[in-house]
Amino acid sequence: MCGISQNLGWISIVDKKFRFKGVGIDLDNLVGRKEDFRNAWESSLRHQLKDLPNFDVVFDDVLKFLGGVLMKMEKLKKLIEHRDAILLAEIGALIHDLGKLSEEFVKQMSKDVIFRFDHEDIIKDKYKQDFWLNSMLYDLLKGNNTVFVKIMRDLYQYLKDRVSNFPKDKQNMNYFGELISKHGSPGSLLYPWFFKFSADITDSGIDKGAVIHINKQFGSHSYISTPFGYEFEKINVNSQQLKQLRKKFIKKLEVILEKNTEIGI
Repeated sequence: MCGISQNLGWISIVDKKFRFKGVGIDLDNLVGRKEDFRNAWESSLRHQLKDLPNFDVVFDDVLKFLGGVLMKMEKLKKLIEHRDAILLAEIGALIHDLGKLSEEFVKQMSKDVIFRFDHEDIIKDKYKQDFWLNSMLYDLLKGNNTVFVKIMRDLYQYLKDRVSNFPKDKQNMNYFGELISKHGSPGSLLYPWFFKFSADITDSGIDKGAVIHINKQFGSHSYISTPFGYEFEKINVNSQQLKQLRKKFIKKLEVILEKNTEIGI
């Protein structure tokens, strides 16, 4: 029992056993009965083991292990409690810059092409057919009475009730798609405001290799490249190359959402 490995598999086993028995881990009670366990250790094991491990060492190992289990169980409970909000945040991170996956954005960012396109506008109705392929995902993002909106409302109220320095001037979003249309200019909306300063600015800097407007590519010489400048695939702005990639992404995300019974569409 010495050097017990704190493995996540143990957490699941211990949690299931305790829930089945209707009991919980009480470390104070365990420590209070240390001498009882010491006596049982000697009387029950001395005649069975040639080299009986030191009780104090084993007991300390057990306490450390159970303390780790308790800590991890609490963290898992928090994850389970907020799983919908976490999933929502992950989806938001995936789609907030989806407008950049387009030939239009490449043109707009090219140094030699005059083309006006705002990637935050893709949630507007005029893009439903061409950009979103009339997908159910678009309706889910624009709807004001969807499961996304319910989760947003619940989370907003949860934060408002429990966070002491909650920004009182921030409001909830009307629909989830505002994470696309407002993440660059969030104004008084809480989630886009939080998302912008906690994630979007950092991830944008990484995407660009922190060069921002320096060394933009020409429209006829646009490549998918790494943040370090390695150009590994040319983009033909006159083809539907990026549109096809976007189509696959949208369909894949719809399949994932459909498999989830709570966020299903």
